Amino acid sequence: PRVVIAGAPSTGKSTLFNAMIGKQRAVTATTAGTTRDLLEEPLALTTSNGRHLELMLTDMAGLDAPVAMLDRQAQAVARRAIDHADLILLVEDGRELADFTPMPVNVPILKVRHKIDLPNTTNVPHDADIETSALTGQGLGQLCDMIAQHLADRAVNVSGQMLALQPRHQASLHAAADHLSIARRLLEPQRDAHAIDRIELVAGSMRNILDQLAALGGTMTPDDVIARVFATFCIGK
Repeated sequence: PRVVIAGAPSTGKSTLFNAMIGKQRAVTATTAGTTRDLLEEPLALTTSNGRHLELMLTDMAGLDAPVAMLDRQAQAVARRAIDHADLILLVEDGRELADFTPMPVNVPILKVRHKIDLPNTTNVPHDADIETSALTGQGLGQLCDMIAQHLADRAVNVSGQMLALQPRHQASLHAAADHLSIARRLLEPQRDAHAIDRIELVAGSMRNILDQLAALGGTMTPDDVIARVFATFCIGK
């Protein structure tokens, strides 16, 4: 599921984006219009009740009246991201959004009052669902819990996404692991050597590993074809 951070310019959207993903992914500045491109990062959440979820968090340009061609392109990209969102984090700082920034009626919205650490902001009336501060971390944990509640039927449980294997997939993985063990046994005694001894055996094992991994995607090796022909058909002398 896609969670989009939307709002007017200079409301701290990119700062909140960086705080949520835990790294400096988006460039931030006090100048309006710093963010123009769409930035997406996978976000793994652990809620207060221990549930693990994974989603795609999106940062974008602030919603504003486009003037120049570059502004119009940034706004078009932002609108497309909003239209494909599963949840919108509408970041505000007390200013009202203009009439040209309507939100989709079929997408849930969480109103986030950001920059709560700034002076003279705690007593300003607002109708936000949550108050946050990327600087102090206030409200970020609660925000993650609220996101998880809204995406309860859409979010991915990371620990539950186990690969369902067919018997042939399992056999290929086991065979690849066996060949890898052989290659490691051949190479380990030569860790500090200047040349590799019995390189043809190492290369053969590596080739077998690649063939087995390719088989996971349906690729068949010549040996597979020959084996299947002789196992399936009656071939005379």
